[in-house]
Amino acid sequence: MVLTIAVIAVSFLAMNLLFMGGAAAQLMATTGGGVVEGTVTTEAVEGSQEDLNMAEVADKITKMQPSSTPLATIFMQYAKKVKVKSQRTEFYAVDIKPFSDKTADEYVLASVDYAAITVADVSIFNVDDTVMFPDIEGGDGQPFVGCISKKDNASSAIHIQAMNGVTGADTTTPNCIPGIVTDSIAVRMGPAKSELDAQTAPFAVMPEKDFNYTQNFMAQVEESVFQRAHKQEVNWDFTDYEEMNIYDMKARMEMSYIWGIRSQFVDREDEERKFTCGGLASFMTKTINYTFSTGITNDIWVDWTQEIFADNAGSDTRFLFAGDDLLATISKIEGVNKQLEAKETEVKWGITFSKVETKFGTLFIKRHPLFGLAGQSKNGIVLDVNHLEEHEYFPLQFTTLELKKSGQRNANATVLQKVSTGVLRYPGTHAMIIGE
Repeated sequence: MVLTIAVIAVSFLAMNLLFMGGAAAQLMATTGGGVVEGTVTTEAVEGSQEDLNMAEVADKITKMQPSSTPLATIFMQYAKKVKVKSQRTEFYAVDIKPFSDKTADEYVLASVDYAAITVADVSIFNVDDTVMFPDIEGGDGQPFVGCISKKDNASSAIHIQAMNGVTGADTTTPNCIPGIVTDSIAVRMGPAKSELDAQTAPFAVMPEKDFNYTQNFMAQVEESVFQRAHKQEVNWDFTDYEEMNIYDMKARMEMSYIWGIRSQFVDREDEERKFTCGGLASFMTKTINYTFSTGITNDIWVDWTQEIFADNAGSDTRFLFAGDDLLATISKIEGVNKQLEAKETEVKWGITFSKVETKFGTLFIKRHPLFGLAGQSKNGIVLDVNHLEEHEYFPLQFTTLELKKSGQRNANATVLQKVSTGVLRYPGTHAMIIGE
């Protein structure tokens, strides 16, 4: 009997709402957070309450002022995400075996076709490798080339036999090893094996294990209930406070991702253990130095681009984020200036880059405003974004604090939190540019 009455009551209410038509629809819209008809899907929820799902909040944060915080944008939106289970994250990084080295001592011309040449890193060479010295002229006018018959790890020497040698010091002996000055480039080339050789030196580049700490980045904004109710001359509310705090958090997180120092310590005041992440600069194996007062010539620029792209397993495109002074200096290079004036740009991840073609690859250049704010205006960073990872202990989280309900304060509060760090894979594909 009770059930029958309940069914009749619900039916009666439904009929009344049907007859009320538009008024009923208005009543439903104003008494709830939104009406979703049919199956509740993420698309429907975001259409009704766009801030309800965390992914939407994270996406908004990622897209906020991307040009002001380009690295944070790239790490959040593009870099491979690696979930970690503690604030210490371990990873392996590897560079390819170098193709060139430099001589460590001078070799004086004698009258021999076989001699020991001391090099900086003997480990990259193997017996039977041919070695070219591009700055040393051979007897045929081409760069001198020798073949390694022996190597001595203890003395860091390669014993080479001349292939296109010069006339010896006695002015009569042909095919001698020419004089080689200290810091001459030595490029390892293909091995020369005999007919009976069935083996060669085994070779494998082993990755090096390293670690970093994930850092607990947070931002919080509060507004008192009285302030929210107060009449204002302009429309500036809680959402605006949130946006400014989020930008501040992204900017400071970006600085930590670039220049942070890896550490863990106990705070002297609150005696809590804290972790800070090591920035990309501390993991870079390649640094390009220049003298700011003398500027950058076309020749220096060519050398830069060669160093950025050559001798590594990176992409044909790299991204240069430059401080204002560095960008101004680069813009004065004749070959670069013409391309910048052509205003050929590309938009990636919501960031507009100037596109500069070089003989070795394509550079996408972007002014980075935080370099100037951090006192790094003469400097820049070159990244191969395909070899970036973001390790997350806790991904981006957006939490509403009910301070009024808990009796702490008569205020509304939200907290944004992310525990993470940036990681370089193949460090040799990236570079820091330092102006002195």
